[in-house]
Amino acid sequence: MHRDLHNSSGNVAGTIDKVPDNINSANLEPRIVECRAIPPERIGINGEYDHDGLSKRVRLLLSEQLTNSVETLRISQRGRVVVIFGPWVTEEMAQRIINLCLQVEGATSVEVNGVCLASRSRLISHIEPNQYLLNAS
Repeated sequence: MHRDLHNSSGNVAGTIDKVPDNINSANLEPRIVECRAIPPERIGINGEYDHDGLSKRVRLLLSEQLTNSVETLRISQRGRVVVIFGPWVTEEMAQRIINLCLQVEGATSVEVNGVCLASRSRLISHIEPNQYLLNAS
């Protein structure tokens, strides 16, 4: 709100003299407004704001805990939902991935898209014959 500092005679000092005595000078000082903390799903690996922070922290945790098992997975986020895309994984590995994702601060749920699940015995039965044929030739 703009106040005209000049009185009718154009004198600025006359206007300043008319400031009421009951105004507390502390109310006229600039205020520092506290900003909200970064939402947990937007916290980056080093604590900075990062729009994709949750997915990056999930990727880091999975790579530390599961080593080479997550190289083929694509991890993203939709708000607080961790979204996993990828090829074949065992049911046991999928459950482990989901459990690890939910341990990351800010994750409320995990969505699995395009991941083909197979039981360990079924996956091994498909891999072993191919390895045998490759070794035989």
